[in-house]
Amino acid sequence: VPHHLLRKSGKLTPEEQQAVLQSSEYAFRVLYGINFGLPVPEALHDMNEKFDGSGPRALKGDQINPHARLLAVVNAFCSMVSDRAYRQGMPIGQALEILSASPAFDPAIVLALREIPAEDLRSALAGEDSPSRA
Repeated sequence: VPHHLLRKSGKLTPEEQQAVLQSSEYAFRVLYGINFGLPVPEALHDMNEKFDGSGPRALKGDQINPHARLLAVVNAFCSMVSDRAYRQGMPIGQALEILSASPAFDPAIVLALREIPAEDLRSALAGEDSPSRA
């Protein structure tokens, strides 16, 4: 992803959004063939697919790598609750409500995320050890 897009203070244009979405394709090409012991390249490749089939390759539900479905939820959650140059991060509860209402994300994964105590989520976002795991 071009560095200037990562630091842009305003909303991305449709063309810029496409460039950002291509990052998973680039990562897949770079990492393909490296044995991580996990499906890392495949998960990155499918990360921008939507559970409802509205993603770039129109994969739907279980057609999407389960690791990619997990990455998609966590990536969206972190993006929503993190401050950006152009906006303040939203509260954890609001982000969870948006994820829960969206057909784009695997509902089982969103439910699992909702079951994590908010205090643990805040600690993880701050880079601290979670109170229940310390």
